[in-house]
Amino acid sequence: MQPIKTTNAMNPAPAKGIQSLPTPVIDDVIITETVNAWKGDYQKLEYGTMWDSVPHGSQQGSFPEHKLVFQQTSSEDGQWVKRIWANDRVNQDSYNYAIKYSAGSQAHPIYIRTYVIPRETYSPIPDGTPDPLFPSALLVDEEATRIEGELDSKYITVTRVYETIPGPAIPTRRYNERGDLETVLVQTVPPNTPPDPDGLLVTSSQVEQVETGKSVKTTSTVPDHSLLQIKEKKEGLLGETITTDDIVAPSTEPDALSEFVIASVVQQTSATKAVKRTTTSTGPKSLTGAENKGGLLGNVNVVESIVPTGTTPDNLSQTIVSSTITSIDSAKSKKTTVTSIGPTTLSGRRINQRGEIETVNESIVPANSSPDQDSVNTISSEIEPIDVAKSKKTTITVPARAILFGGKASSGLLGRTSVTDSIVAYPASPDSLTWTGNGGIIESSVEPISATKARKTTTQSSGPIKLTSNTLIESQLGLVKASVQKSIVDPNTEPTSNANTGLNVVKDSINSLDQTKSERELVKVDEWPENVSVDYDEQLGIGIYYTETIVKPSDYINPNYWTDLSNTDYKAIDQWKSLKKEIDIDKVSQALLSQYYKIPTQVKIKLPDKLKSVICYLANSYGAGTDFNITQGANTGSYNISNSGSSRSSWSIGGDIYFDIENGFDGDVAGFRHIFFIQMKEGRIASNNIILSILNNFAQFGSRDIINRPPGSGESVVELTSTYQNWPYIKTKTENIVLITGGRSLSNSNSKSQSAGINGFASSQGQGKSFDVNVNANSILVPQTIHPAITISVREVNSASDSKGVGRPTTSVNPTTLAATTPSIFPTGQFLMSADVELYKWGFVKITAITATITTSQI
Repeated sequence: MQPIKTTNAMNPAPAKGIQSLPTPVIDDVIITETVNAWKGDYQKLEYGTMWDSVPHGSQQGSFPEHKLVFQQTSSEDGQWVKRIWANDRVNQDSYNYAIKYSAGSQAHPIYIRTYVIPRETYSPIPDGTPDPLFPSALLVDEEATRIEGELDSKYITVTRVYETIPGPAIPTRRYNERGDLETVLVQTVPPNTPPDPDGLLVTSSQVEQVETGKSVKTTSTVPDHSLLQIKEKKEGLLGETITTDDIVAPSTEPDALSEFVIASVVQQTSATKAVKRTTTSTGPKSLTGAENKGGLLGNVNVVESIVPTGTTPDNLSQTIVSSTITSIDSAKSKKTTVTSIGPTTLSGRRINQRGEIETVNESIVPANSSPDQDSVNTISSEIEPIDVAKSKKTTITVPARAILFGGKASSGLLGRTSVTDSIVAYPASPDSLTWTGNGGIIESSVEPISATKARKTTTQSSGPIKLTSNTLIESQLGLVKASVQKSIVDPNTEPTSNANTGLNVVKDSINSLDQTKSERELVKVDEWPENVSVDYDEQLGIGIYYTETIVKPSDYINPNYWTDLSNTDYKAIDQWKSLKKEIDIDKVSQALLSQYYKIPTQVKIKLPDKLKSVICYLANSYGAGTDFNITQGANTGSYNISNSGSSRSSWSIGGDIYFDIENGFDGDVAGFRHIFFIQMKEGRIASNNIILSILNNFAQFGSRDIINRPPGSGESVVELTSTYQNWPYIKTKTENIVLITGGRSLSNSNSKSQSAGINGFASSQGQGKSFDVNVNANSILVPQTIHPAITISVREVNSASDSKGVGRPTTSVNPTTLAATTPSIFPTGQFLMSADVELYKWGFVKITAITATITTSQI
């Protein structure tokens, strides 16, 4: 039998919450409850779930501000779960602070407050915010950290530090780098606090912002500044010095310079202080030395001394070498006097460049002394001023002049030479140039050295007098192989080029060297090459092959046949040779005859007008007339009556011819520009038929090879399908249409008279009729058009009724039919519009043919 398992009593009991008060504020309540996880309605809750949103025990009550902050299984079997509920804490500022004191000053407390705040609503407050209860303290630091324990799910700990600012000024004392006792005050101040004003006794003041809510001000002061000294011993005058260094006001003036005050400066270091440095010398005021330097006056005594400003230097003399006054400052100068104790003459020997032994004499002489007289054996003599009292004289002499001999072997004609060089009395003449055929004097010169001597140089050559070499020379054919012969010849020698040798002679020049000889350079080509070249015709895109060589003029002067000169250019180079350029006519012909360019273009055309119909329009005009007159009279014994009348009626027909004409096409049509070449042979003419034959051959076969080419007749013209045609010949003629019209008129007259009297009765009667006929013939010119056969129709625009019997006037149209023109309609197809024949080169003409395509849309 299994024992019944017992469990410890739950704390708190299920469905019974326990409240705890974590802070001095009784509204801050934490509720702990235990719930049964085995119940059917149990479910885990999200942290932050509000107390009143879930069911609790019947006696738990309502806590609308409480939220779930912790839940954990509290039994081993997982039946029971502990839940902790908390509300946001209120009025924390009343109890949540600790106090410490800045630098131990109870007048400057620091408040440290700790808050428990919901994580999701936390936001830091600005630095410098006053403490909620102690407004003299400002926020200088804030930190948010997690809470270790049940509240960590929804709350954090926020620590805020409020410090009383400004804080206490904490003094310290120290000795600075000058040895002055400094008082340093350090104080916490609000941000943006300025440093203390600078002053003579203020050594430094700065404000350093350590946090955004506070800064630290540090100010150093001294009661006075020490006077510092620098003692120094240096070489030279006034070399022993004492320099004092003092901190003074910027308005302080430097010490005045004097015989012992060397320098004094006031250097401003800030707006309120400056550094004053004064250097004072304790000596020495004069120094004496000696020096042996070698040379004239090389043994000297030197005296340096300090003298008042304005002192003058000592006068120069034979022994006083120099005396200078150098200004030091406004109060003193330095005087330096150099006195020589000798030597005043020196003598020596040396070998000059010519190998001669020279004697050199140097001496001190009074100012304005003259040099020694020049001569052949005197190399030089000069006076060099030293100062206003003395000069240095240097004279160089040799006992005898040497004659120098030398030789040289160099390239070229006359390259083996010997040279003599001598110093001679001036004036002197050079040696005469000579030439014996194998050698002689080729150069001699006398170059003045001074008024009494000159240098004479004479060069003799022993050859060589002829040199031969092979080289490549530039010519009209480029580089060609040639032999070059240089030689020394008689000055009267003439060049030898002639009709027999001139073809191969490129150069034969004779240049005079002097009155005894000349230099000849003869350049000859053994054989001229024949070069093959190509000129590229950029417009046609073909290469023109040709050969070039050098020939005699006799090759082309007075040819047997002028055709011998065809395809060949000759350009004279000189009187003995010419440049021959011969075109390879076979390759040129092959290239030109293969050229065919077909370029689309627009062609301006005007087609003839078309006559569509001819209509003769006739109009009738009819008029009927009456005229009657009655006369009656009665007299005593008689009576008479007379009747008379006349009428005129007319019928006329007028007309005109109407031509229904359709204007021919006038504008641009599609066409081609054809460019090709024809070789003119044996008087052949570049006719339109030949041009059409070539065009049609290209169009059908893609080349200009025409079948059935008879030997020697060039290109034959064969019958080909007429892809291209000549422009149609419009055969027109002048035509006239004769229109016959006219009029007719009818005149009627009647008269009757009767009389009665005592003598009897009388009566008479008369009647008459007459016709007038008018015929008009009008010849009308038919416009020049093309048309088929046209029957001329006649139409009357109105009608007339012959009420008076006038009769219809005569009308007719002649001819009644117009014959068709040739052609009666303009044909369609491709037509040769024009052909420009332009002489080209090498027996060819350049053909530029324009063709146009006429379609049914144009006709």
